[in-house]
This record gives sequence, C-alpha cells and structure tokens, in this order.
Amino acid sequence: MRKVFILSVCMIGLTATFSLGSRALWNYKTRPPMTLSHAVELAQRSLGSDADSFYCTNAFLASTSCSGGDWTLRYYNEAGSNLIVVVCMDGKVTVLKESTGY
Repeated sequence: MRKVFILSVCMIGLTATFSLGSRALWNYKTRPPMTLSHAVELAQRSLGSDADSFYCTNAFLASTSCSGGDWTLRYYNEAGSNLIVVVCMDGKVTVLKESTGY
C-alpha cells in the first residue's frame, strides 16, 4: 500500500511538471506591471456572455512566452466546466476552453 501511495505522489508530481510546460514561477520580488484587479477585469470582458456563469477560483503570476509574463486565471461554472484565461502583461488575453491541466 505504501508503494502505491509513493508511486501516486511521484506520478502527480511528474504530471504537474509536464502540464506546466514552459511556465516558470514569477519572481515575487518584482512588482507585476499589471495589477490582479486589472487582469480580472480584462479576463471578465474576454469571457463575454460566459462571464455571468463562470467564476474565478484561482489566479497566479508566471513568466511565460508573453512579453513580461502573465496572470493566469482559472474559471469554473456550477456544471463543472472550466476555462483558463491567460492575461499577458501587455493586455493580450487568451481564453482556453475546457482546460485539461494547463
């Protein structure tokens, strides 16, 4: 049983590592060029009609291929559907529908 637990933890760690891909943690000693509140505002606008049924459950900073990094926000609705909204620091917004582990 203990071997199964350890193997499960290792698999979760590997899955998390590969699902994050080229994402790197933000240097938290550096103030982000965009506030979280502004990122949420841009994300909500980008959801359009879905904004009424989806709610934000998570947000984090990352250094990515976006110029200057991004805010990544995860949204869910009561049916269990989820979206990832990536708000680049330059204001570009990408909505990834039905995320499977971004």
